[in-house]
Amino acid sequence: MGLRELFRKDLTLKKALAWGLAAGLLTAGYTLTLPNQYTSEILVLPSNGNSSLSALSAAAGMLGIGGLGKGGEDDYYPDILTSRWMIEKLLDTEYSFTYRSWYFGSPQLRRQTLAAFLKADTPRKREESLQKVRNTWVTATRDLKTGVLRIMVQAPSPQLAQEMTDRAADLLDHALKTRVRTQGIAKANYAEQRLAQARQEEAKARQTLVNYAEAHRNLDQSPDPAVRAEGQALMAEVTLRQQIATNVALGYEQAELDARSTVPVLSRLSSAYLPALKSGPRRGIMAFVALALGTLMGWVLLDPMRRDFRTWFPANGPKD
Repeated sequence: MGLRELFRKDLTLKKALAWGLAAGLLTAGYTLTLPNQYTSEILVLPSNGNSSLSALSAAAGMLGIGGLGKGGEDDYYPDILTSRWMIEKLLDTEYSFTYRSWYFGSPQLRRQTLAAFLKADTPRKREESLQKVRNTWVTATRDLKTGVLRIMVQAPSPQLAQEMTDRAADLLDHALKTRVRTQGIAKANYAEQRLAQARQEEAKARQTLVNYAEAHRNLDQSPDPAVRAEGQALMAEVTLRQQIATNVALGYEQAELDARSTVPVLSRLSSAYLPALKSGPRRGIMAFVALALGTLMGWVLLDPMRRDFRTWFPANGPKD
C-alpha cells in the first residue's frame, strides 16, 4: 500500500495530520509574538599563566573527588557572576537600547534600568526578575583545560545584551579589587595593632631593666654573679623586644603598601560585541515539534484502539 493510498483510505490519519498542521500553525503564530533574543559575550583570561592546577581541581570537583588541592581564585568567578549581589547590580543599572516587543514590531529606543524594563516594581516581581536574569539571561562558564572564563548575556535587544555583558565584567573587576583591598586593609589594621603591642612590650622590658639597674648599682661590675646574670637576661629581653618591634614595623609598612598598591587585573580578550544575528527563539523548530506532537496526539486520541503499525504495513503485503 502506497503512502498516497494510505492517506486516501485512512481518514484517521488525515484528521491527525490536520490536528498537527493546526498545532504547528498556532505555535508559529505564537512565536511571532515573542521578541528576538540576542547573545553577547566576553572572554576573560585566567589570573595566572599556569591554570593546570585550577583546571585539575575543577575537574576533580565535578567528579566528586576531594583532596587534590585548591585551584586559582578565578575558579570562583562564575559564582560571583551569578551571585545575588551581581544580579541586583545589573537590575539597578540604567541601559540605553532599542527593543522590539514582537517579531514585526517597530523598534523603540529606551533608556531605563533593567528592573524598570522587566516591570519589577514589587518585591515579588523583583524576585521573579532576579531569578529570570540569573537562570536564563546571564551565563558564566570556565573552560577546564585553558581556564578561560566566558561571560554570556542573552537579552531581547542586541544593545542590551552588549551593555549587560560589559557591565557584568566591570562589576566582576570591581568585586575583585574591593575584596583584595579589604583584605589588605584588614592585614594593615592587624599589623598596626601588633606594632602598638610590641612597642608596649619593649617599653615594659626597658622599664624593668631600668628599675633593676637602679636597685643594683654597678650592675656590670657587681661581685654577685646572680645579679650580673639577671642583668644580662633583662638586657637580652630588651634587645629581643626591640627586634620584634622593628620587624612588626616593617610588616606594617609592607601591609600599608599592599593595601594601596595591590590591585588585581581582569584580563579581557576584548569588549562585548554587538550581536547582529538573533540567537532565539527557534521558531521553525518549535513549529515543527508542535506539528509532530499534534499529529501524534491526534492519531492516538482519534483511534485509541490502533496499537500496532503492522496493521498498516503487513510483512507480506496487503491481503485480498
